Amino acid sequence: GNSRFGPASRYGLFPSISTRWRVSGEKFMKKIKWINDLSIRLSYGQSGNAPRNDYTYYSQYNSFGWAYQGQSGVYQSSIELTHLKWEVIHGQNLGFNLQMFKNKINVDLDIYRNRTKDLFNYGLQIPTYTGFSSVDMNYGVLDNQGWELNVMTKVVNKKKITVDFNFNIAQNQNIIREVSPFYKTQNGDVTTNGSYMTLLQINNPFGSIYGYRYLGVYKDVESTIA
Repeated sequence: GNSRFGPASRYGLFPSISTRWRVSGEKFMKKIKWINDLSIRLSYGQSGNAPRNDYTYYSQYNSFGWAYQGQSGVYQSSIELTHLKWEVIHGQNLGFNLQMFKNKINVDLDIYRNRTKDLFNYGLQIPTYTGFSSVDMNYGVLDNQGWELNVMTKVVNKKKITVDFNFNIAQNQNIIREVSPFYKTQNGDVTTNGSYMTLLQINNPFGSIYGYRYLGVYKDVESTIA
């Protein structure tokens, strides 16, 4: 539980589970001597994030810095956020471990997807006729997904000298899946040299940039006039 939430969303439950199958320990693998270890890992888990600001589920009031006939006016300074929810990360991972030739070659491969639901946005712009210009709220769903391959080799392993070669390659993408209609999805323009437009589009990478396609440039004044 976290007291930064209202009573309706104060408590969260975030379970996790993982398992591993050591394939190399099975009977059908006994004849393959050059494999020292082969394992398959699978895991799923959740973790929750609380908002960074205190007392957001209260409607707070302040007084103006001036008075009229000895009395100071009072105004509502914050929105009562009774429906703000936990930001929850759903993590999924599939992994493979392979050790070969008396552990001289180790290969690790992980494929993952972390889906964040009910993303927090602080200061999300809203119409000012509400009496406020911004609000903290849950605004969307974001996927952080990719894979990573790590290869470690021990070429020479003697008392006086050890030679290792390691190789690592990975790919990661942040893809927006859902977004609030109040969230600003467009920035920049394409009319200025060196300036790019950024658009937030569903099922596209977060922070993608866009520009016009062009065929080329005019090579001289005559071409420009033509």
